[in-house]
Formats: sequence, C-alpha cells, structure tokens
Amino acid sequence: MRTLLLLTPLALLLAACEEGEITIRLTDAPADDLTRFEIGLAGVDIEHEDGDTTRFDFDPPRVIDIVPLRDGNSITLIDAARVDADDYRAVQLRFEPPTNTGGGRPAARFNGDQLDIRYEEEEARFEVEFSIDDFDSENLLLDLDLRRSVRENDEDIGNARLRFIPQMRAVVTGDAGAIAGTLGPNVVNRAQCSPGVYVYEGFDQSPTTLGSDDPPLVSKVPRNVNITGAPYRIEAIDDGEYTIAVTCDAGIDDPDPDEVEADVNFIATANVRVRAGQTVTRDFP
Repeated sequence: MRTLLLLTPLALLLAACEEGEITIRLTDAPADDLTRFEIGLAGVDIEHEDGDTTRFDFDPPRVIDIVPLRDGNSITLIDAARVDADDYRAVQLRFEPPTNTGGGRPAARFNGDQLDIRYEEEEARFEVEFSIDDFDSENLLLDLDLRRSVRENDEDIGNARLRFIPQMRAVVTGDAGAIAGTLGPNVVNRAQCSPGVYVYEGFDQSPTTLGSDDPPLVSKVPRNVNITGAPYRIEAIDDGEYTIAVTCDAGIDDPDPDEVEADVNFIATANVRVRAGQTVTRDFP
C-alpha cells in the first residue's frame, strides 16, 4: 500500500535538488610502437541501475590523442557535471571519426609510418558500479588499453590503417591503487628481451596472452629500458588480489584472436595485494 504525501513548495524544491557531481577522466595503457593515435569522441553516457541513461554530448566531437595519456597522465572528459543522486552501473563512450586531424593521418608509428584508423564499433560500454549521493561527488577513471584495442592484419597493412576495437576498464578512483616496480638486469638483459608486465585478477593465476579467451586485466611495456633495468607503473587497479607476470616476448604478443598465437613465454610471476589509495611495489630482479 502506498501513502500519498502532500508536499509544501519548500519540500518540493528540496526533493528536486537530489543531485551530485561526477568527474570522468581518460588514461591509456599504451601500445608498444605508436607515437600518435587520435580518436574522435562524440560523447559520454552514464547508465543508471534501472537502465536509464544520462548523456553528455560533445559538439563538436572532441579529438583526443591517446598516446600521451600514459604513466599517470590523463585528460578530463566530464568535469564536475551535475547528475541525479542515484546508483549507476556502466559508462559508455560514443565514437565519431574526426574530420580534422591537423592535415595528417590520425595514427603514426615510431618509424614514421602514417596510418588511418578504422572504427570497428561506434560505441563501447564498460561496467562499473558506483553511487552518487545528494550533494556528493564521484570520480571515475577510464583506462583505454591500446595494446589490446589496436588490431592489424595483412589487409590493414596493405591499406596503411589500423583497426580500433576499444578495450577499456572503468574504475572508481577512490577504490583504486597502483602497482609499481622495476624489471632488473636478470630480466632486461636476456637475449632479445622485449619486456612486458601483465596483471591478472586473483592470486596464483596462470598467465595468458593478449589474444586469448581470458586476456590479462591490463598489461604494460616499460619505455625506459637499459642494462640496469626498466621501471614500470600500472595505475587504476581496484582494491583486491592480483597475479603479476613478466615476459620477454611482449613485442610479439598479438591481441587479435584471429591471428596465429605467438609463442609467448612468461619468466616470472608474483602475487600482490592492492589497496585503495596506495601503491604496492613489486620488483623482479
């Protein structure tokens, strides 16, 4: 049985003010060999627990180079926007290929190759549960994993293009920590070592490749590699238990499940416990 209440004008005004704020930022788990990867973003949506959607449109669409958004760098997509106080369950990005990328192609490699981007999906939805209370605020971080999002086969190579199939994680910033450490000389000085650090949910997990049915949660290829070692840092890891795996075959790990899977060997693993707001350190000498 429902009870009907007669609300005064003041009560109606207060009921209408049940809002909070949301800020959404974008970061990148970078691809190995790209110096530029410009995407067009038409908008961001947040999905309520009941299935309703709050939309944020970009007019004109924003052009964002994903490559610089690494090693803790990020860009703000939504800044302290007012939204209903409610429970939410997902974030969605809406893509639109940019029509102006400064006169050049939207993607480039270290060797100077200029490439087009073919969008395989117009939208990408990522589950993340969060609540916004009245007069409260929440911060989300979207981690776009370019290592798994960029695909290329023989046809793409012939057409000087990359295929973009967005793979992303969405985390509540206040619930996340980080993993950092150094790959030491015993790792980086192995013959023809292309080092990479892979993270899997749960303790004692068997490491898998990017193109497997159960790929890593996130992976990282250190940039500053020399004979003394290679520091790495992986941001936006939810509070929980994880397995870290290290490989020297990151350079041949193909994220496309339709390609022949490369022989990727993992040389070390370790369990780590990540806590919100903290950085756990794990070195591999």
